[in-house]
Amino acid sequence: DLYIADSANIELKEIFGLYSMDVTTSCVFGVDSEVFSHGNKSPYIKNVKPILQFDFFHVLKSITSATVNIRIKKFLDHLIGVDF
Repeated sequence: DLYIADSANIELKEIFGLYSMDVTTSCVFGVDSEVFSHGNKSPYIKNVKPILQFDFFHVLKSITSATVNIRIKKFLDHLIGVDF
């Protein structure tokens, strides 16, 4: 009903995104997220949206952290001579 009343163009990415979130919540959690009736104001979308946003620097920091941890582990293995 939200999209039919307005005769403007429709963003399919938004509709399929809402649909996939609705299917996910109903299958995984067994609840009706009501994303189609509330749209982006749904509490489910408000809480999930920050988690799903892609941040390149966060990914780069995670990769760097993992690489440094591996190097530290190898150094400690060599220094102590004991595998952790």
